[in-house]
Amino acid sequence: MSIDELRVIALQIGHVDDEYEAEIEDYNQDAGVAVFAWKKKESEELGIWIELANDGSLLNLSRDVWSTKKGFSNFSEEQLKKRALEFVNHHYPYAENQFTLEKWNQLEEGTYRLSYVSMALELPLPFSGFFLTIAKSGEITEFRYYGEAINIQYPEMLVEKEVIKEKFLTELNMDLQITEISSELYVDGDSQLHLVYEPSFPFYSYPADGHRDEYSDDEEDERSESLECIFRPKENQEQLNDLIGFDEQSFEKIREVDLGNVTGSVWRTKAGSSELQDDLTIDGFFHRRNDYTLKLMHDNESGNLHSMYSFLNRKGNLLLDYLECKELALQMLFHLYPLANQIFRLVVAKEGNEEGSNHFHYEFRVFHKEIPIRVGAAMISVNRTTGKIDHYMSPGLDPELLVSVNTQPAITEVETKEIYQRAFTIKLEWTQEYLENHESHYTLTYVPSFPLLEGEIAFIEAQTGQKILKKI
Repeated sequence: MSIDELRVIALQIGHVDDEYEAEIEDYNQDAGVAVFAWKKKESEELGIWIELANDGSLLNLSRDVWSTKKGFSNFSEEQLKKRALEFVNHHYPYAENQFTLEKWNQLEEGTYRLSYVSMALELPLPFSGFFLTIAKSGEITEFRYYGEAINIQYPEMLVEKEVIKEKFLTELNMDLQITEISSELYVDGDSQLHLVYEPSFPFYSYPADGHRDEYSDDEEDERSESLECIFRPKENQEQLNDLIGFDEQSFEKIREVDLGNVTGSVWRTKAGSSELQDDLTIDGFFHRRNDYTLKLMHDNESGNLHSMYSFLNRKGNLLLDYLECKELALQMLFHLYPLANQIFRLVVAKEGNEEGSNHFHYEFRVFHKEIPIRVGAAMISVNRTTGKIDHYMSPGLDPELLVSVNTQPAITEVETKEIYQRAFTIKLEWTQEYLENHESHYTLTYVPSFPLLEGEIAFIEAQTGQKILKKI
């Protein structure tokens, strides 16, 4: 089909009316996929995304809840499931019989998820079949068709479950750290900082036939790193905007959105606006969104810079070395955190920064009384040709809150292992793996399982011994 014929089909599937305008029309004939996307005229965010195969078959549909049609009544659960299957049967008449029902469950705000998959050895194969999400209004807000699973590699032998379980437990480590127990991610989370033990294994899964590739000593050495204390840099009169190369007089704000805890803003150079091309391809879409922009996020409570990313493609005449750029990164860090030397350690990787790059990248990890903070690091990239910061990511927490955390665990690592082991077992599961040529295949693996709990153990609280579970 031509892109004009595919566009007509996409408009019908998406119920696209005059409130929307096209943002993407891209047809990759080699891949046999056409992509269409629209946004509401008064919004900058995409509302409807549709991917079609070159014969017009629906592969992918996504629409924001606010884009769904108004005026629908709320349906009963039975009615919603019926409408969901009618949608699938309209696009793929044989899919309901071709695949096996995996799940029909309620998600947030009354929406439901329906998924069908291929099966092998009576186990579901991930990324096969199809899934969809249906809103209370009866509108399909998400649909994805994967099709039949292929390249299934059956093991020649199956190692006994208890043998592999013992291998897992032999390799189990419990890492002491501080983390936020988010109410969004964890069962009964209080969104406070806690001292916890995190269970970890060298590998999350173990091949069912017992054969696993091990890292060589050389590979281990390549991944090794050390931590370095940092010191306050020389006094510098440059302000934060000077360090990131942001002169508000030379930019215009083109977007701003409140994301709850932070507000994001996008600034484009006034000279860059005239350079943009009217191109509806996917590449053109990202060029329109990103070219000549500086993207900033600020914390809504403190007003502090949360992150920044430059798409300005800046290039100057300097050629600063690692230490000179490190000094600039430290100036940025101490500007945002005056007591940074008491909080952060610089990660020094053995392989160093990428050769030939115009940037040096620095990772500063947060510690409190020598205890690491999980997912707590400031990331800074310095442009060695301009001396400006092109990328910054905050550690995502207020270091001052760490003062209230008791860093003396009430239970030992051995005790936490015993708590974990009593709830731990393993189960068989198909895993989709990708080769270097991007081809995929399925292998049968053993993975951790906690059948008597509401979810997987994420942490053991170091003061109480409470099992902190991931939300499913």
